[in-house]
Amino acid sequence: MAPVLVALLLGSTPPMATPPWWAALLLPGPAPVGFSIQMLSDPSRGSDSHHPRRVQLAVWYPSASAVGPFLTYADYVRVAAADTTAVDTARLGLKNVDAYCAFLLSRSVPESAIVRWFTAPMLAVRDAPPASGRFPLVLVAQGNGQSADDQSVLGEYLASYGYIVVTSPSQARITGQPDDESKVGLAAEDQATDLALIRAAVLSRPDVDGHGVAVIGHSFGARSALLYGMRDSTVRSLVSLDGGIGTATARVAYQAAPSFRPAVARFPVLHFYETLDAVMTPDWAILRSLAAQDVWIAKTTGLHHHHFTVLGAASGVFPEVGHATGAAGLTGQQYAAVVELTRGFLDAVVRGDSTLFHRATQDSRLVSLERLPR
Repeated sequence: MAPVLVALLLGSTPPMATPPWWAALLLPGPAPVGFSIQMLSDPSRGSDSHHPRRVQLAVWYPSASAVGPFLTYADYVRVAAADTTAVDTARLGLKNVDAYCAFLLSRSVPESAIVRWFTAPMLAVRDAPPASGRFPLVLVAQGNGQSADDQSVLGEYLASYGYIVVTSPSQARITGQPDDESKVGLAAEDQATDLALIRAAVLSRPDVDGHGVAVIGHSFGARSALLYGMRDSTVRSLVSLDGGIGTATARVAYQAAPSFRPAVARFPVLHFYETLDAVMTPDWAILRSLAAQDVWIAKTTGLHHHHFTVLGAASGVFPEVGHATGAAGLTGQQYAAVVELTRGFLDAVVRGDSTLFHRATQDSRLVSLERLPR
């Protein structure tokens, strides 16, 4: 491997307070941001009493100070490498960054661009002291095979505006992806239980407002987020980032899941979607079945399915990454519009402040935003 990438694998954490690289697209909020991880165990779902299910809890939160060093994207990739184990995490972290760099190089991303992206400062400081007060809680359900690094921009951004954002790795990283459509419902139930596990774990934090929770899900994670909402009467809202609940794929198997009870899903829903990837062809049957009075759908034109993650932000800041991921000229700006509208939706539902949501509904970077016709 090239020497510059070897240096990258050894870690490079900016010590000075500088704007995060994603600030080229999104304006960070006024709050400094902390980030912490904790390994949770669920013996009820392990292979046996000696091997409990291990689930990493990752938390972004408003911090009392902005003293560095600030995390980089490479740091998040290292964290994700050890999201289901506590064994030799440093070695796993290096291996994960190495593998990701090799993947990007194989997709013709220049080494110089990889280094710029992976070493540029982000916003969060590891284990920074939490701010005083209590803040609304947001659960993020990851897409298949994804972990905290994939929604790191979203997590930092929301935390900088006064939300506590928690996530766990995709159930596919723990138990594997469903090997056929008939098992989609069970896999979504599995991830929904992980969401319950991480919510219970953070309720003891003094900075968490435990009276309700908002849920965000990307891709497969939206299926799990919706099931979690059908289980938990304190869920206030759901945001689906090109989620499977807006397609016909495996719909019958999903609707057969034990927790699927559309009559209890009365919380507002905001579903983003795209039409560039055939596998995500829109279908509104599941969304129309929900009891919720407010179901919003927002169409994008510059985002592929994978751009609803950190790749959407990176594509707008590092052109070489955008080229390798099939980004268009508007991809970065549309990703930013999605994130801003997500915050506006949360503000409106959770905080009763519709200012940003009303402004975001007129955002020309999105093709359309409308209530789902019934």
